[in-house]
Amino acid sequence: MLGRTMFFRPVDNERLLVDLTSPVHATVFPFIELVAITGVAWMLIGYFDGPGLNPDMHNVLVGLWAVLVCWRFFFKVFSLRRRRIVVTDQRIVVRSAGLAGAVATFPLSAVRQVARRRGTIMLAVMGADRPVIIPEVPQAKRVQAIIEQELMRR
Repeated sequence: MLGRTMFFRPVDNERLLVDLTSPVHATVFPFIELVAITGVAWMLIGYFDGPGLNPDMHNVLVGLWAVLVCWRFFFKVFSLRRRRIVVTDQRIVVRSAGLAGAVATFPLSAVRQVARRRGTIMLAVMGADRPVIIPEVPQAKRVQAIIEQELMRR
């Protein structure tokens, strides 16, 4: 809960309606990549452990494998799990994926319309020429319904 307060702090009398992050199943492809990288790397390491080959190559390949695992799996999963959407009765707060994901806040009073196409939420916001597009929203249908419900109350 401590990490959440750094991103989102409710104001007085603000009621939290939705607080979602990327689902765990979004990490399936990075996991498959991890298995493939590990398999290929350790086959190479086994080959270089054979007789008559340079034994220092083992350490180099293990280090390369560790770097690839961090880059292609751990950083990607951490980045995906940082993506977040928070809807309250007063505003919508969105943090994009990434280690330093950008945070955007939209007051509900400025939102005129909400639409959804698959996992993408589109907000018509006052003062914006084009709709604000929020891609890959988990439970997009539920989020759209809650935002519409709050817009109807206004």
